[in-house]
Amino acid sequence: AFFKELLSRIKLIHGVEAAGLVNYLPLTNSESLTTMWVEGYPNKKNQLVEGRRITPNYLSAMQTPLLEGRGFHEEAGGPPEVLVNEAFAKTYLAGREAVGSHLSTTHDNGSTGSINANSPWSTVIGVVEDVRNESLETAAVPQIYVPFFEPGQMSADRSAYIAVHSLLPSGAIVSEIRTTVRSLDPNLGISDIHTMSDSVAAATASRRFQT
Repeated sequence: AFFKELLSRIKLIHGVEAAGLVNYLPLTNSESLTTMWVEGYPNKKNQLVEGRRITPNYLSAMQTPLLEGRGFHEEAGGPPEVLVNEAFAKTYLAGREAVGSHLSTTHDNGSTGSINANSPWSTVIGVVEDVRNESLETAAVPQIYVPFFEPGQMSADRSAYIAVHSLLPSGAIVSEIRTTVRSLDPNLGISDIHTMSDSVAAATASRRFQT
């Protein structure tokens, strides 16, 4: 409830183009892996994929293009949906339409190959451009995105990164966000504030030094 109210207020700040939540931001040395099973693919036991929980406007805030299909709707509900990146589509969905395919992050990967009746397949609704999450020198790996507020696929998060795309200078928008957080709960603080340009600079610092 706090995150939803915070997002709604941040979006009203003058100069904010888009704002969204993600559990792990790219280039922050944080990852989330989950087992998954792809319908129609020769799956293996304990097959892992990198995952992110995001709100609908996160991709817009990060200016990450949607290549096929659509993104998540603001209102959660209905059959489970998932977004995949290009690397995932090329690895697990090669030779067929990615949009409309099915996968599960709660599939029984044992010898029975059965699926829990309470854990239905998730439908792929879109393909997202690859993002280099670990480093700029490492190729993008298969990745999935699930709705931030939809439980069941990956564990819910009690903290999050707020991604904001703004026309304002970074100092001005940070000040506005701090004020917004305090207006909701003066006992809470925000930390690890930076632009993505800062993250890219930090990620390439060692290589630039060596060069």
